[in-house]
Amino acid sequence: MVPEGWEEHLLDDSAKRRSGHTPNKKIPDYWNGGIKWVSLADSSALDDGYIRNTDKEISTEGLRNSSAVMLPAETVILSRDAGVGKSAILGEDMAVSQHFIAWTCDEQSKLNNWFLYNWLQMKKPLFERMAVGSTIKTIGLPFFKKLSIYVPPLAEQQKIADILSTWDQAIEKTEGLLSNARTQKRALMKQLLTGKRRFPAFEGQPWKEVRLGDVLDIEYGKSPKDIRVNDGTVPIIGTGGVTGHCHEGFAEGPAIVLGRKGTIDSPRWVEGSFWPIDTTYFCKTNEQNSLRWLFYRLSFMNLRAYNEASGVPSLSRETLRSIRISVPSLDEQRLISRAIGNEEVFEDICRREVAHLRTEKKALMQQLLTGKRRVVV
Repeated sequence: MVPEGWEEHLLDDSAKRRSGHTPNKKIPDYWNGGIKWVSLADSSALDDGYIRNTDKEISTEGLRNSSAVMLPAETVILSRDAGVGKSAILGEDMAVSQHFIAWTCDEQSKLNNWFLYNWLQMKKPLFERMAVGSTIKTIGLPFFKKLSIYVPPLAEQQKIADILSTWDQAIEKTEGLLSNARTQKRALMKQLLTGKRRFPAFEGQPWKEVRLGDVLDIEYGKSPKDIRVNDGTVPIIGTGGVTGHCHEGFAEGPAIVLGRKGTIDSPRWVEGSFWPIDTTYFCKTNEQNSLRWLFYRLSFMNLRAYNEASGVPSLSRETLRSIRISVPSLDEQRLISRAIGNEEVFEDICRREVAHLRTEKKALMQQLLTGKRRVVV
C-alpha cells in the first residue's frame, strides 16, 4: 500500500541510470591518469556515505576508448557483483567499472540522492537475494529496469535524509572514539608487553626469557562432528570465532584458543565451558603466570611469521612451544593485564555504542523510508 502523499515510480523514471566499464588493461596509457575509478577493489570503502578515494585511476584516453563514462559528484552507485548491495555516493566526479550501477539525481529528478542512498541501504537484503552465480554472484541489468520505489514529495525526502544524516554523524563520531581507543590500547600494549615502559615498583627488575611451552599447556582441539545443536548453550570455537553451539564442552575456560590451521594470528579469550574444534589449540597456564598477560602477549605477536605451509596457514604445536618470549614477574604481569584491561573496557563501551546506534538507525530507516512513520516538513 502506497503511503498517503507518496508515489510509486520505476527507479529509471526517477533518476538517470548508467553503468561503467573497464578500459583495456593491456594499454598503459589508459591508466593512472588522474580520473578516480570505482572498482571491486574499493568494496571496503562502500556503505559509508561518500566515497572520495579509489584504489585505481584511469586516464582521459582510457575513458574515451571504453564504455566508461564520467559520472558527476553526488551520483549514487550500487555494487551488483562481489559485495552485492553495497552502495555509496560519489564525493567528486568519477568513473566506475561495469560491476556498478549508477543513478544521477539531477535538478530534473524526482529523487533526492541521499534518500535514494538510504533506500538502497535498506534494500540490501533484497539485492543479496537476487544475486545469482556459482562463483561470483551478480544481479543482471534487467532487474534494475523493473526496480520500483515509493517516494514522498522532495521536501519530505530531504527531511528524511537529514534525520538519517544526523544518525550517521553520531555513528561516525562514535566510530572515531572506537578507533582512538584501539590505537591507544595498541600503543600501551607495545610499551608494556615489551618492557619499554615499566611501573615504578618494578623498575630494574629483570624479565626472564622462556619458551611458550614452558609457560603454556598447549592442547589440541577436537572435531565437532555430530555435536552441533540448535538449542545448545556451549560455544563451538573455531579459528574465526564461534561457529555453532553444543550441549557439553570439551574444555573449560578461562583459556586461550589459537588457530592451528587457517587463521593462526588471532588468539581468542574464552570463559566458561567451550568446544575448541580440531583446527585449533586451547591453552592454559600454571599459577606462576597470568593467563591474561600471556593472551595479550600472543595477541601482540606476529604469529603468521611462524606459518609452516605454502597454502592454508598452519602452525605446529612444536613450533608454538619453541617460541621464546620474555616474561616479567607474576605481580607485574597482573598489573600490566589490569592496565590493558582498563583500555579494553572503554573500547568495548565504544563498540557496543556503535552497534546500538547502527541498530537504532536501521529500525528508523524501516519506518521513515516506507512511510510508516511520517515527518513534519
